[in-house]
Amino acid sequence: MKKIIKSGRLKAFSIIELMIAMSLFVIIISITVGIFIRTVKTQKIALLLIEANDNLASVVEQLSREIRVSTNFRSSAGSFEFINARGQEVKYQFSDGGILKGVKENPDAGFTFQKITADSIEIKRFSTPIVLDFPNYPPRIVINISASAKGDVLRDIPIDVQTTVSARAINL
Repeated sequence: MKKIIKSGRLKAFSIIELMIAMSLFVIIISITVGIFIRTVKTQKIALLLIEANDNLASVVEQLSREIRVSTNFRSSAGSFEFINARGQEVKYQFSDGGILKGVKENPDAGFTFQKITADSIEIKRFSTPIVLDFPNYPPRIVINISASAKGDVLRDIPIDVQTTVSARAINL
């Protein structure tokens, strides 16, 4: 196959056309990379928030299960005490950005505390007011927890959890 050249010049792209094409390519790649990096950062933030929310949900579930089968509730600022189904005195308290659970194995011993919140979240508020405590009615305890995931960007995103739990045992 032979090419017929009438003007004597070969057809090709000029240097200006190549520079314009390369510039457009670099702009499109830069925009695409920026979108990709932003998406990865957003996904990381979403995963940290999901982890914090899951941890708070498990703390509330643990508290709720114990409250349902417990008696003799006492609530004060940042702490909540009761007698569990095994007859042990249990205390939940807010301390150093976390929630601690303490169990008194016998009446003469002190509480043995263990942190029940993950290190990846910071608890900002923990309260457990007793809403209804009348004779012949089960007490209702409101669990209020406010937290945020740890991290510079995530400190400003609050996670608030509130639920009301009714004890199954009636204080007579």
